[in-house]
Amino acid sequence: CGVGLRRNVGDGVAHLQQRLQQRVETGWPRVRGHRPRSAPRLTGIGSVAGVIMGSLDRDPGGRAYVLNVPTVGGRIRLDASALVTGHYVESRLRGDGSGHRDMFTPADVARDQSYFLFATTQEQMDYLRFPLGLLTKPEARAVATELGLMVADKPDSQDICFVPDGNYADVILKIRPDAAKAGEIVDMQGQVLGHHDGIIHFTIGQRKGLGIGGGAPLFVVELDAANARVIVGPREALKQNEIAISDVNWLGDVPLSDESQTVFARIRSTRAPVPATIRAHGDGAVLVIAEGEFGVSPGQAAVFYQGQGSGQRVLGGGFIALKRPRVAFARSASVAA
Repeated sequence: CGVGLRRNVGDGVAHLQQRLQQRVETGWPRVRGHRPRSAPRLTGIGSVAGVIMGSLDRDPGGRAYVLNVPTVGGRIRLDASALVTGHYVESRLRGDGSGHRDMFTPADVARDQSYFLFATTQEQMDYLRFPLGLLTKPEARAVATELGLMVADKPDSQDICFVPDGNYADVILKIRPDAAKAGEIVDMQGQVLGHHDGIIHFTIGQRKGLGIGGGAPLFVVELDAANARVIVGPREALKQNEIAISDVNWLGDVPLSDESQTVFARIRSTRAPVPATIRAHGDGAVLVIAEGEFGVSPGQAAVFYQGQGSGQRVLGGGFIALKRPRVAFARSASVAA
């Protein structure tokens, strides 16, 4: 989600613009001695702001950016030098004279949203700014209080921004009604262990709420949407070392090739990046995690970083397209499938 700003500047917004410009020119709060490499001019801020969803693209003539907003069926032309959002990532001007910008993890790693922005292209990165990337959440609240914003003390929310009530299942059902089709829960040898009310209620790596008690612990290792089957197995069946990646958006300096590059990879938003290598393969890439990862789920994002922690460059990402030979596990033994 981003903040859409329209024209018709009023006194209140003019004041906000002035205060923000002062903070840019005098320096945002320092983070480990770091300050922004540039101080962009804040212009074209409008008086009506609201949360919107859409895609950022060039207009047909290539003269300006437009926001495509399918929820209202419209296009908003942005006659501005930059689009500012409230995401917790940092944007830095590249020091090679190219004018390009790179994405980095924020000062407040607990708020890091870089995992969700991996598909941001280089062209979009050059247009976007993320002022909250240099602030911790308490510092951001202090700025909001200083500016007199009503949301300064608003409680934190863990909900998906476009699912305010937290019921993601309803959203998915509108897109894929068949996801609520009842089916079987089977082990990796195909033995039926129970039944379910729709694969929509399960995720790879899930252990609780399976409704099949008894025996050794079992985890969801695969979702067979075509046959409405939930396949379960022991934890070791979840471990993967080599992961196929599709739709790669690579932002690194050295293009992907057959030669492996060292990265740190994150396969879930709640996990820290781990050491890995990546190389090009066909139309996608292959990610190799030496120590393996559990709960690798097709369709989830895999995001690549230069290191771990705050201030680390985001090198891009892609979608997990898991293709591997299956090893069948019974509750008491395992055999090759």
